[in-house]
Amino acid sequence: AGYLRTTGQWLLISPSEIPSECVRNFHSQMITKAHRSITSQSIEKRNLSSLVFAIHEEDIPKAKELITEFNKKLSQLMTAREDKNKVYCFSTQFFSLEEEQ
Repeated sequence: AGYLRTTGQWLLISPSEIPSECVRNFHSQMITKAHRSITSQSIEKRNLSSLVFAIHEEDIPKAKELITEFNKKLSQLMTAREDKNKVYCFSTQFFSLEEEQ
């Protein structure tokens, strides 16, 4: 059995926003695990939600900034306690529902 230990550092996987195969594979795996959780985990152990809305493209950078701020705050809250006993994944998807041309 292995052990996980927090470093207390905020880690940006892709600071330059340049996609890599490793980052794509990681997100694909997490989406697959989230999909499986729909039928394999009770509602008490998971939270899946979506918002679909129309926006102006000029607001996209602000939306991404707010997502990053929330991720940092949630990470700080979840890592503050010393006696952790579960491993969870929190993922956020923010993407256009329009087909690429």
